[in-house]
Amino acid sequence: MLLARVMKSILITTGPEVAEFEKRFSEYLGIQEAVGLTSCTGALHLALLRHGVSVGDEVITTPMTFVATATAILQAGATPVFVDVSRESE
Repeated sequence: MLLARVMKSILITTGPEVAEFEKRFSEYLGIQEAVGLTSCTGALHLALLRHGVSVGDEVITTPMTFVATATAILQAGATPVFVDVSRESE
């Protein structure tokens, strides 16, 4: 089993097992391509880039979040804009 092989190996985030997982996962989903990432920060960063976020852009996010949210925005070259959504802050 692929999962057992990966867990027993020293390469848990790279290597041929990851490529095989990406291929099999994309086939399972019926999509052209899937990318395995090592963290949610990486996934957020990739999603921002995929949607064209880049230098000079501002990305609105909540201040009540984990640091990875702002980190991914900064890695994309954009500026995080923290917005508190509440009736009291209108």
